[in-house]
Amino acid sequence: AKSLSAAAKEQGFLACQICSRIYRTPKLLDCLHTFCLECLRKQVPPGAAKFVCPTCDEAVSLEEKENGVDDLRDDVFMDGLAEAFKHQQGLKETKDMAADIMGSVCNICPEKTPAASHCVQCQDFLCEDCSKIHHRTKYTKAHRVLSLKDFKFLRHEENYQQRARQMVACPKHDGEYLKFFCDSCQTPVCLLGLFDEHKDHKYSQMKDIVSKTKMVIETFLRSTNDQIRAFESAMSVVAEVEKDKKSQRENAEKEIMA
Repeated sequence: AKSLSAAAKEQGFLACQICSRIYRTPKLLDCLHTFCLECLRKQVPPGAAKFVCPTCDEAVSLEEKENGVDDLRDDVFMDGLAEAFKHQQGLKETKDMAADIMGSVCNICPEKTPAASHCVQCQDFLCEDCSKIHHRTKYTKAHRVLSLKDFKFLRHEENYQQRARQMVACPKHDGEYLKFFCDSCQTPVCLLGLFDEHKDHKYSQMKDIVSKTKMVIETFLRSTNDQIRAFESAMSVVAEVEKDKKSQRENAEKEIMA
């Protein structure tokens, strides 16, 4: 049986009708049509009081939207489907990658013999004979050469760790990730949480919160660096003054001793 996200993709439910790509930051219009935020930004001029839905031509008012299309409702359901599809695609790519590794051929010998190992430093697949030569050659004998099985495991772990760093699992709902931030409760929440204990609460997307926090930190660091430079400049002035005083004292002592 096909998954919900795969079936939705095939029928076009997950594809923005403007860019024809999987939804990125989907926004829900009053007419219930959904589009990527970036696509709407390109379609709607800044400061516009209204615009027409690209699909049904229904007028969409922006009069009470201070930030224009950015303030339109997030389509959390479609965003959840899109994220689920991307996650499944990541798993599929990992399986495809593993199959490609086990079917690799030697990058060194012209016969294209089936590979038996992989050199981490050279990024080359090696057959058994080339692998032995690799271990004996002066410039490559210290290289890390892995069997295809070990290399496949390494690549799988790297791929998994990369996905894990990008998504934090929700401790309350299995299989869900903390992709939103409840502004009312000041806590990260998953998609199901928005329809459960945080229903009707004001929320933001986690990536937007991260971007804002990053800007605050960068501003703070710039301010701190300015203060550090001012302090170093002041210390330099103090050091020059002390140097002048020392020089004056030494000159005075010399005059007294003369």
